Amino acid sequence: MIVASPEQLTRAWRSLQNLIPVQTIHTEDDYDRAVTALNTLVDTVGTDTTHPLYTLLDTLGTLVQTYEDHHEPPAVSTNIGVLQFLLSEHGLTADDLADVGEPAQISAILAGRQPLTTPMRHALARRFGITPETFSDA
Repeated sequence: MIVASPEQLTRAWRSLQNLIPVQTIHTEDDYDRAVTALNTLVDTVGTDTTHPLYTLLDTLGTLVQTYEDHHEPPAVSTNIGVLQFLLSEHGLTADDLADVGEPAQISAILAGRQPLTTPMRHALARRFGITPETFSDA
């Protein structure tokens, strides 16, 4: 085994970092750059675990997964959460859902004071292009 000098290692590491960001991901820009590099590696390596770049693919994949685990929004599991998420994603307020119910009703649902009715579930499903089952009966 050949042992490189500290200077050689530093140059090699900098060259690698210019091509592939093998580092802890702290920002959205870091994440975007890592995902781009990861996609290139996936296109090159595929599922070939014997490919010389497989370990690099695996390491970068782990870094991306760690970032996603800590920065992705939590899963929405309640009707209130689902509705809040949909309103936020579409830039809407309770006033924009007149086809679903009165703004006061929608506000009461968002505050947890009133449950969604079956007709409201169906109206929301039509409005957002999802299935009524997205909203639970609970």
